[in-house]
Amino acid sequence: MTDRELLEMAAKAAAYEIKEHPNRKFFGDLLFIYRRANWNPLADDGDALRLAVELKFEIFCGEDQSEVKDYEQTFVIIEEHKDHESPVSATRRAIVRAAAEIGKEMP
Repeated sequence: MTDRELLEMAAKAAAYEIKEHPNRKFFGDLLFIYRRANWNPLADDGDALRLAVELKFEIFCGEDQSEVKDYEQTFVIIEEHKDHESPVSATRRAIVRAAAEIGKEMP
């Protein structure tokens, strides 16, 4: 799944309105407007945290990996830190992947 698809499914899970950025040519495909401009939890810690709180995720950051569980603990998303620039970026991606899992199941 591409980053854009992950973000679309994550936004759907959180019931965010998805719109293309008005200056898509400048900002690229990954940024959206929902309640404010430039929503991108893959790159922004605050966006990722708000998404995790709204979806009631349980987050565990270990020494080598980050894990995200949904509220009902029906799945666990794991991101290895070594595959990312930092543990923080691995955790953001785990949050977005978990949200996308929920979004994929929605009509």
